[in-house]
Amino acid sequence: MTANLRSLLSRGARLIEAHGYACLCIGSYATAASRFAIPDTGLLTLEQLAAHAKTIAAAVRVPVIADAEAFDGAVPAFEAAGVAAIHIEDHTGAGKHTRLPQKLYPVEEAAERIRAPRSPPAPTRSS
Repeated sequence: MTANLRSLLSRGARLIEAHGYACLCIGSYATAASRFAIPDTGLLTLEQLAAHAKTIAAAVRVPVIADAEAFDGAVPAFEAAGVAAIHIEDHTGAGKHTRLPQKLYPVEEAAERIRAPRSPPAPTRSS
């Protein structure tokens, strides 16, 4: 069973773990609401999301899944934060969770967004 953290911080994560949940999932809403007291409308940075995930992951022994939104570079940031997995957005558009229009990524682009983080980094030329 997975517990989804909505408005809890480290103490809440520990309570959920103590009740026997095998995994925790941190959404961007939980981070926006509990850590920054703002609505989840796409204002958080990758650094803010990863820092919150790191705080939660450090507080518990169970795996943590974190919301990486749609940021490039999310995989290394969340690996450094110590999370077990991330999930990424399937839509694009300014102002998520608002009345502004949202659009799903085309299938091929969505598939590439999943493949890209799994690909090894391109070799660099040494000078």
